[in-house]
Amino acid sequence: MIKCRLLMGAEAAILATAAVLAAMAAHTSSGAAQQRSFLPAAELLDGVSVVVHHGGSGNTFGAAARGIPAVVTPDIPGQQRQARRLEAAGAGLALPMGEAAPEDVTAAVGLVLSDPAYALGAHRLREEIAAMPSASQVAERLVASVG
Repeated sequence: MIKCRLLMGAEAAILATAAVLAAMAAHTSSGAAQQRSFLPAAELLDGVSVVVHHGGSGNTFGAAARGIPAVVTPDIPGQQRQARRLEAAGAGLALPMGEAAPEDVTAAVGLVLSDPAYALGAHRLREEIAAMPSASQVAERLVASVG
């Protein structure tokens, strides 16, 4: 984790993948950073208040299943669709595709952290996901329906 002074003036602990660390170096208030090539999602998302991600299905579902609001910075149409669905559920913000300037991401993170409606939306989404049947339950139902 590295400490980063956000443009809005708040300090936050940031955990970034190795590929992102070099790009963030100019914006950090401290040179200390832990660089890891991989962390399991469960470990990575523990204790997180907001997730900034590209809108891929793994990141989107991982944050939603844990009730963590997100700021999504999509690069392709599929990611943009997921970002818009997350935003429609009240569980985060979707930035316009390909327009994720640091100032825009910072402002979006600030809004998500300061408005409790996003955390409530993410918690509602978590409860909805938790109420879904498991993969084995779905498989059992499918087998029963054909046999």
